[in-house]
Amino acid sequence: DLELEGVVYIDWYSFSNVNSTQVTIGDGVTDISYRQFAFCKNLVSVTIPDSVTSIGDRAFFGCENIESVIIPEGVTRIEYLAFGFCGKLQSVTIPESVTEMGGECFATYGVNLEVYCKPTTPPTAIVDNKNRWKAFLSNTVTIYVPTSSVDTYKADEYWGNYKDYIVGYDF
Repeated sequence: DLELEGVVYIDWYSFSNVNSTQVTIGDGVTDISYRQFAFCKNLVSVTIPDSVTSIGDRAFFGCENIESVIIPEGVTRIEYLAFGFCGKLQSVTIPESVTEMGGECFATYGVNLEVYCKPTTPPTAIVDNKNRWKAFLSNTVTIYVPTSSVDTYKADEYWGNYKDYIVGYDF
């Protein structure tokens, strides 16, 4: 297990390919940046502290054994492929604080993904240079949003791509 207590800054690629099964990031870290934990193939569990406000581009890319992610309240931005190619990812909880999400941030390719998206206003799509946004690429995805916001999500320019998969939920 890898515990990062007292750490306030972690540079790019710092823990790529680490063999730990569990990572606990200490309070004080505000950003998980570019590919910090990419390709940690044994990683099953990660604890993200409330101090984190941004999860960067490919931060947990290719962590193929992570099954569940709970993003803590306080995170406002989840960038491109943040949890991309996490092949066993089955459950994601996105807190009310998230206001921006990058393309393919939860691109799992193949599993049945359940997304619990708590913001009442759909997070703004961070659109890449190809002018596309597909946050959830999975064979089967169900996106639970606040019941009162279902129509807003379905009418959104980007979230509307998932209108057949958006379901009301009382959080």
